[in-house]
Amino acid sequence: TWEVDQGADGINHFEIQTSEPGGDWVDLAEKPDGSARQMVYWGTPGQTVQFRMRAVDNVGNAEEYISVAETSTLFVGSCIVDAYEGSDPGNDDISGASLMEVGTPVLHNWCAPVTRGDGSQKDNVDWISFVGTTGDQLRFSTTPINLGSAALLTLYDTDGATFIGEARPLSSDGSASLDWTVPVDGTYFIRMERIDNRIHGTDTIYQVGIELKSKVQPGTLICGAAALPALLAGGYAVNKQMKKTKKRYHREALGR
Repeated sequence: TWEVDQGADGINHFEIQTSEPGGDWVDLAEKPDGSARQMVYWGTPGQTVQFRMRAVDNVGNAEEYISVAETSTLFVGSCIVDAYEGSDPGNDDISGASLMEVGTPVLHNWCAPVTRGDGSQKDNVDWISFVGTTGDQLRFSTTPINLGSAALLTLYDTDGATFIGEARPLSSDGSASLDWTVPVDGTYFIRMERIDNRIHGTDTIYQVGIELKSKVQPGTLICGAAALPALLAGGYAVNKQMKKTKKRYHREALGR
């Protein structure tokens, strides 16, 4: 993320370069517009990346890049799992689904134990179960706590296989929700998946919520509808602080 102290109205866009220590500077294809104050950068676990940026005004004048890196970050190679992974196969399989209560949101991250899968600690799926009561009108929500952490939420019937509906964010920074009325008492299942297969790490935290909206009497028409996802603007990877005559930036390197 970054800030602009003065002259914000005259900025057309920002340009960013990256390099690995000792390497050449490379232009990023993304050029955040003048109103942007954050962006997402995808790195590789174990990689160190350096950053520098400049502003370009509305008539095309660009400030000079400084000669050295303004900030750098190490994308940590290992990660710390959340409280719900459990012993193998854990909540990667429906048999190890973690139980959540209606009205109590829970936090997960996209990190798996090193003993699971290929050892890369990539967490592809989190299974969750909950108890539904006939007539309860529920709203399911999936919300990234940190940017680049969004999750696709898919709701299944009590057999864990019959599809009911989904809440699908439109980007790796997006939120989404699903409204549904419980047709019959039972234990239902939610499958959470990364919206982007590059998402990985301790800080890729997302929240799952099940909210009781209201209750209807048995026999009332039951329907489900996915609410439009609400996109979250933002960036995640780069943060620097520097002061200049016309503007001030603030960034902080965050690795996953």
